[in-house]
Amino acid sequence: MFYFCKQKKILSRHPKVFLYFINWNDTFYLPFIAKHYGVFCEKIIMYDNYSTNDAVEVAKKLGFEIRNFGVEGELNDLEYLKVKNHCWKEARGEADYVIVCDVDEFIYHHQIVEMLALCKKKGITFPLMEGYDMYSDKLPKESIFEIDTGVYSKKYGKQIIFDPNAIEEIDYEPGCHVNHAKGRIKKGGYFKMLHYRHIGGEVAAGQRHRNYQERLSSFNKTTKYGAEYRLEEEEVIKRWRESYTNSSIVDFRKYPKSFVNTFKGIKPSDVK
Repeated sequence: MFYFCKQKKILSRHPKVFLYFINWNDTFYLPFIAKHYGVFCEKIIMYDNYSTNDAVEVAKKLGFEIRNFGVEGELNDLEYLKVKNHCWKEARGEADYVIVCDVDEFIYHHQIVEMLALCKKKGITFPLMEGYDMYSDKLPKESIFEIDTGVYSKKYGKQIIFDPNAIEEIDYEPGCHVNHAKGRIKKGGYFKMLHYRHIGGEVAAGQRHRNYQERLSSFNKTTKYGAEYRLEEEEVIKRWRESYTNSSIVDFRKYPKSFVNTFKGIKPSDVK
């Protein structure tokens, strides 16, 4: 709670951002959610798929709002979609931007508050995202961004942030890697979307795979959306090793030319 609550004073002159994220048993990530998103999000709402560990208790202590969803003991992408396609609509008229993501997904810009303010000033409703799948045999201690090795992933350039007042429907497909948004779409700005599921080593990767595999719903077992969870654990670890080997340091401050040419950097006068 100390991270999330003590930052409220700095939010008044910046865009209002509400965070909605999905969790099941991922207590580990929650303090990092609070420390990062608590700096610039006015509300943090955790949709919990009936965690069986201390995740809900920890989230409450961190000051998050908790809402249950889905069926206890079952991973069902259709239930995830119901949440992500509709939960944010309540923010209309209150928030300037919403972030809709999983517990292991972190939006990043080294001047994130200023970047958000600049996007609002320029009327951007659909900020540009560049995705990275992060890999490490270690775990972070103080900041999730201690882990800075990964691979570029178009798949993880997910549209997890947008203006709820301009977007009528986000219309994600299962997994939320693809959307068919409707509304007033204006693209611009620039953020990195960092996916931190694959950290902590190959043993952790195998354990996570078993946990998810055991909870697969009939929908996920019979559609392509559950394909990665139906792999043999040996194959999962083999793929983890390959991606880990191919990982390199992600330059968090490197931006594409299109962004640099449009924004020319961020100056204090831009966001007043």
